Order: sequence, then C-alpha cells, then structure tokens
Amino acid sequence: MKGLFEIDGAVYKYMMKIYSLIVLNIMFILCAIPIVTIGSSITALYDVSQKMIDHRDTKIARNFFDSFRKNFKQGTKIWLGFIGLWGVLFFIASASGGANVIMLPLILIAVLSIFTLIYAFGIISKFDNTTGNTIRNAFVLSITNIPYSIIMLTFAGVLIVFVPIYLTKLSILSIFLTFSVVGYVQSMIMSKVFKGILAEGDDDEES
Repeated sequence: MKGLFEIDGAVYKYMMKIYSLIVLNIMFILCAIPIVTIGSSITALYDVSQKMIDHRDTKIARNFFDSFRKNFKQGTKIWLGFIGLWGVLFFIASASGGANVIMLPLILIAVLSIFTLIYAFGIISKFDNTTGNTIRNAFVLSITNIPYSIIMLTFAGVLIVFVPIYLTKLSILSIFLTFSVVGYVQSMIMSKVFKGILAEGDDDEES
C-alpha cells in the first residue's frame, strides 16, 4: 500500500494524469473562446494528448502553445472551410422546408464532414502535409475506419452535448475535463489508425 502513494506509485501517476487533463482542458477552452481559433485549438489538444499517450514530454502549456502557433494557419483554414460548408448546408435545409428528400443527404454530408474534420485535425497534429491532401486523407480515413469514426463522434456527443443538457449536475466537468478527455480518447483511437497505415506503408516498402 505504501508504494501506491510514492512518486512512482499508481495513485501518484493517476493523479498527475488527471491534473494534466485538467490543465489541457482549461488551455483548450481559453484558446477556443474566439471561435475562429477552434481549429488550431483542437489540433493542439490532439497534439498534447498524443504526447501524453506516448509518454513523451508532458509540459502541457508549452506543448499546447507550440502546437497552437505552429498549426494556426492550417488549422484555422480548415476550420473556417468547414464552417462555410455547414453554413451552405443550413441554408439549403432552410430553403427546402425540411423535405426528407433534401434533408437526408444533407444530414449524411454533415456527419461525414464532422468525421473528416476529426481526422483532419489529428493528421495536422501528427504529419506535415498540404491542406488539400490533409482533407482528402482525412475523408478517406473516416470512411475506411467508419466504426472508429462513429465511436469518436458518439463519445464526443455524449460528453459535450448529452451530459451538460441531461446530467446538469455533472456539467461542471465541461470546465475541468470534458474536452481534454474527448481529445485524449479520440487521439488514442486515431493513433491506432495512423499506426496501422504506417505499418502498411512499411510492409509495402519491404515487398
């Protein structure tokens, strides 16, 4: 029992992980407040989460701001592009009067765009690529890994939307943990996807 509370003990490591997630969550909220910066904030969230998963340098604030600055232009460009797409979809939906023949394709496009956006920010945080290739690769990954895409979106929806609305007593978690936990779990899933892609690439080179 004594070893549990030492620096190398399980309890200490667990509490440090919670502390890191709280700091990361607060950093994300503060940097996402201007709305236009949400894209680069999500990218930095994924970047720091991946470093935590890989047990690399865990200086949360420094790593977050480094990634935020580095990926600001591309993250913002992609974020604003998708905001524009959703605006067009909303306009078409409003003009259609809610007709099912129009609404169903629009909903499908909206969902696929969110899948793509998740992977796009994950790709930016891990790889250097052009904006066009990033979006294209993100779309392909979101489709070829549809079960993971559904899990990531559902998990985010439960913590970000369902809990604050229907479990109001737990809504305080949004301030301290919600976004960082979502980013951490999504980063774990995307890390598995990316490692699978890289492994396939290595196999192709060897053959």
